[in-house]
Amino acid sequence: AQGGTWSRVAAGRNHSCALHGDGGVRCWGRNDSNELGGAVSQTQVDTQLGNTSQLAAASGLTCVLVDQSVLCSGALPGDAVNAGFLDLTPDGGVSFVTVAAGAMGVFAVTSMAQVVQRSEEAGWTVLPLPAFTRMSIANQHACGLLNGQVFCWGDNSAGALGGPLLDAGTLAVAQPIAGEATSVCAAGYHACAVLMGGT
Repeated sequence: AQGGTWSRVAAGRNHSCALHGDGGVRCWGRNDSNELGGAVSQTQVDTQLGNTSQLAAASGLTCVLVDQSVLCSGALPGDAVNAGFLDLTPDGGVSFVTVAAGAMGVFAVTSMAQVVQRSEEAGWTVLPLPAFTRMSIANQHACGLLNGQVFCWGDNSAGALGGPLLDAGTLAVAQPIAGEATSVCAAGYHACAVLMGGT
Protein backbone atom coordinates (compact mmCIF):
# COMPACT_ATOMS: atom_id res chain seq x y z
CA ALA A 1 0.00 0.00 0.00
CA GLN A 2 1.72 3.10 -1.25
CA GLY A 3 1.50 6.64 0.09
CA GLY A 4 0.30 8.16 3.35
CA THR A 5 0.03 6.61 6.79
CA TRP A 6 -1.64 3.25 7.39
CA SER A 7 -2.87 2.39 10.89
CA ARG A 8 -4.38 -1.13 10.65
CA VAL A 9 -4.35 -4.17 8.40
CA ALA A 10 -6.59 -7.25 8.18
CA ALA A 11 -6.13 -10.40 6.09
CA GLY A 12 -8.88 -12.71 4.89
CA ARG A 13 -8.40 -16.00 3.05
CA ASN A 14 -7.71 -14.50 -0.38
CA HIS A 15 -7.75 -10.75 0.19
CA SER A 16 -6.36 -8.09 2.51
CA CYS A 17 -7.39 -4.60 3.62
CA ALA A 18 -5.62 -1.66 5.21
CA LEU A 19 -6.96 1.40 7.00
CA HIS A 20 -5.59 4.77 5.93
CA GLY A 21 -5.01 7.55 8.41
CA ASP A 22 -7.78 9.63 6.80
CA GLY A 23 -10.41 6.89 7.32
CA GLY A 24 -10.15 5.43 3.85
CA VAL A 25 -10.04 1.65 3.37
CA ARG A 26 -7.97 -0.03 0.64
CA CYS A 27 -8.68 -3.70 -0.12
CA TRP A 28 -6.92 -5.91 -2.67
CA GLY A 29 -6.87 -9.52 -3.84
CA ARG A 30 -9.67 -11.91 -4.75
CA ASN A 31 -13.06 -10.26 -5.20
CA ASP A 32 -15.51 -13.02 -6.22
CA SER A 33 -17.96 -11.98 -3.49
CA ASN A 34 -17.36 -8.20 -3.63
CA GLU A 35 -15.27 -8.53 -0.47
CA LEU A 36 -13.13 -5.60 -1.65
CA GLY A 37 -16.11 -3.28 -1.53
CA GLY A 38 -16.38 -2.72 -5.28
CA ALA A 39 -17.24 -4.41 -8.56
CA VAL A 40 -16.10 -8.04 -8.86
CA SER A 41 -13.91 -7.07 -11.84
CA GLN A 42 -11.65 -4.98 -9.58
CA THR A 43 -8.62 -6.40 -7.77
CA GLN A 44 -7.96 -3.27 -5.71
CA VAL A 45 -10.60 -0.94 -4.31
CA ASP A 46 -10.27 2.32 -2.36
CA THR A 47 -13.34 3.26 -0.32
CA GLN A 48 -13.83 6.43 1.71
CA LEU A 49 -16.03 5.56 4.69
CA GLY A 50 -15.34 8.34 7.19
CA ASN A 51 -14.38 7.73 10.81
CA THR A 52 -13.27 4.10 10.41
CA SER A 53 -11.66 2.63 13.52
CA GLN A 54 -11.51 -1.16 12.98
CA LEU A 55 -11.10 -3.68 10.16
CA ALA A 56 -12.13 -7.35 10.07
CA ALA A 57 -11.59 -9.74 7.15
CA ALA A 58 -12.79 -13.29 6.59
CA SER A 59 -13.22 -15.58 3.59
CA GLY A 60 -15.22 -13.56 1.06
CA LEU A 61 -16.11 -10.86 3.59
CA THR A 62 -14.79 -7.55 4.90
CA CYS A 63 -16.30 -5.61 7.83
CA VAL A 64 -15.42 -2.23 9.27
CA LEU A 65 -16.45 -0.18 12.28
CA VAL A 66 -17.44 3.35 11.24
CA ASP A 67 -18.84 5.82 13.77
CA GLN A 68 -20.05 2.89 15.96
CA SER A 69 -21.79 1.21 13.02
CA VAL A 70 -20.80 -2.14 11.48
CA LEU A 71 -20.53 -2.10 7.69
CA CYS A 72 -19.74 -5.25 5.69
CA SER A 73 -19.09 -6.01 2.04
CA GLY A 74 -19.09 -9.45 0.43
CA ALA A 75 -20.81 -12.73 1.23
CA LEU A 76 -22.69 -11.90 4.40
CA PRO A 77 -23.75 -14.92 6.47
CA GLY A 78 -27.41 -15.64 5.77
CA ASP A 79 -27.67 -12.94 3.10
CA ALA A 80 -27.03 -12.60 -0.60
CA VAL A 81 -23.72 -11.21 -1.83
CA ASN A 82 -23.71 -7.42 -1.77
CA ALA A 83 -21.58 -4.87 -3.57
CA GLY A 84 -20.22 -2.09 -1.41
CA PHE A 85 -20.27 -1.72 2.35
CA LEU A 86 -23.75 -2.43 3.77
CA ASP A 87 -24.68 -1.02 7.19
CA LEU A 88 -25.68 -3.92 9.47
CA THR A 89 -26.50 -1.74 12.46
CA PRO A 90 -30.04 -2.57 13.64
CA ASP A 91 -32.69 0.03 14.31
CA GLY A 92 -33.39 1.09 17.87
CA GLY A 93 -30.30 3.04 18.85
CA VAL A 94 -27.90 0.08 19.11
CA SER A 95 -24.28 0.99 18.40
CA PHE A 96 -21.09 -1.08 18.25
CA VAL A 97 -17.65 -0.68 19.81
CA THR A 98 -15.80 -3.77 18.46
CA VAL A 99 -16.15 -5.94 15.34
CA ALA A 100 -14.54 -9.23 14.23
CA ALA A 101 -15.27 -11.68 11.41
CA GLY A 102 -14.52 -15.28 10.50
CA ALA A 103 -16.09 -18.46 9.18
CA MET A 104 -18.47 -18.46 12.19
CA GLY A 105 -19.90 -15.13 11.07
CA VAL A 106 -19.63 -11.51 12.13
CA PHE A 107 -19.24 -10.78 15.84
CA ALA A 108 -19.54 -7.42 17.53
CA VAL A 109 -19.70 -5.85 20.98
CA THR A 110 -22.47 -3.33 21.45
CA SER A 111 -22.46 -0.13 23.47
CA MET A 112 -24.75 -2.03 25.88
CA ALA A 113 -21.84 -4.42 26.64
CA GLN A 114 -23.40 -7.35 24.76
CA VAL A 115 -21.58 -9.71 22.40
CA VAL A 116 -23.72 -10.33 19.32
CA GLN A 117 -23.29 -12.66 16.35
CA ARG A 118 -24.63 -12.48 12.81
CA SER A 119 -24.34 -16.04 11.49
CA GLU A 120 -26.50 -18.14 9.15
CA GLU A 121 -29.68 -16.45 10.34
CA ALA A 122 -30.47 -12.89 9.35
CA GLY A 123 -30.10 -10.37 12.15
CA TRP A 124 -28.05 -10.41 15.36
CA THR A 125 -28.10 -12.96 18.20
CA VAL A 126 -26.98 -12.04 21.73
CA LEU A 127 -24.40 -14.45 23.19
CA PRO A 128 -23.68 -15.14 26.90
CA LEU A 129 -20.17 -13.67 26.71
CA PRO A 130 -18.41 -10.70 28.35
CA ALA A 131 -17.90 -7.43 26.48
CA PHE A 132 -14.51 -8.11 24.91
CA THR A 133 -12.10 -5.40 23.84
CA ARG A 134 -10.70 -7.69 21.10
CA MET A 135 -11.91 -10.86 19.35
CA SER A 136 -10.38 -13.38 16.96
CA ILE A 137 -12.72 -15.66 14.96
CA ALA A 138 -11.62 -18.98 13.45
CA ASN A 139 -13.59 -21.64 11.54
CA GLN A 140 -15.41 -23.31 14.45
CA HIS A 141 -14.17 -21.52 17.55
CA ALA A 142 -13.28 -18.01 18.63
CA CYS A 143 -11.50 -16.16 21.43
CA GLY A 144 -11.92 -12.80 23.10
CA LEU A 145 -9.74 -10.62 25.31
CA LEU A 146 -10.98 -8.68 28.33
CA ASN A 147 -8.88 -7.13 31.09
CA GLY A 148 -5.98 -9.45 30.36
CA GLN A 149 -8.11 -12.60 30.41
CA VAL A 150 -8.71 -14.84 27.39
CA PHE A 151 -12.15 -16.40 26.87
CA CYS A 152 -12.71 -18.96 24.08
CA TRP A 153 -15.97 -20.44 22.82
CA GLY A 154 -17.27 -22.81 20.12
CA ASP A 155 -15.99 -26.24 19.04
CA ASN A 156 -13.65 -27.86 21.58
CA SER A 157 -13.15 -31.26 19.91
CA ALA A 158 -9.42 -30.52 19.48
CA GLY A 159 -9.05 -28.67 22.79
CA ALA A 160 -8.93 -25.30 21.01
CA LEU A 161 -10.80 -23.54 23.83
CA GLY A 162 -7.86 -24.05 26.16
CA GLY A 163 -9.52 -25.21 29.37
CA PRO A 164 -12.47 -26.81 31.16
CA LEU A 165 -15.88 -25.76 29.88
CA LEU A 166 -18.24 -23.46 31.76
CA ASP A 167 -22.00 -23.94 31.98
CA ALA A 168 -23.15 -21.55 29.25
CA GLY A 169 -26.19 -23.41 27.95
CA THR A 170 -25.90 -24.61 24.38
CA LEU A 171 -22.77 -22.50 23.74
CA ALA A 172 -19.46 -24.18 24.67
CA VAL A 173 -17.38 -21.62 26.59
CA ALA A 174 -14.11 -22.38 28.38
CA GLN A 175 -12.98 -21.01 31.71
CA PRO A 176 -10.85 -17.88 31.24
CA ILE A 177 -7.17 -18.52 30.66
CA ALA A 178 -5.16 -17.17 33.56
CA GLY A 179 -2.43 -14.58 33.01
CA GLU A 180 -2.22 -11.03 31.78
CA ALA A 181 -2.72 -11.46 28.04
CA THR A 182 -2.10 -8.60 25.63
CA SER A 183 -3.39 -10.31 22.45
CA VAL A 184 -5.07 -13.50 21.28
CA CYS A 185 -5.42 -15.25 17.92
CA ALA A 186 -7.71 -18.17 17.02
CA ALA A 187 -6.99 -20.20 13.88
CA GLY A 188 -7.57 -23.71 12.54
CA TYR A 189 -7.98 -25.99 15.56
CA HIS A 190 -5.88 -24.00 18.01
CA ALA A 191 -5.44 -20.59 19.59
CA CYS A 192 -2.47 -18.59 20.85
CA ALA A 193 -2.14 -15.71 23.30
CA VAL A 194 0.73 -13.36 24.08
CA LEU A 195 1.15 -12.60 27.77
CA MET A 196 2.78 -9.61 29.41
CA GLY A 197 6.47 -10.37 29.73
CA GLY A 198 6.64 -11.87 26.27
CA THR A 199 5.51 -15.49 26.79
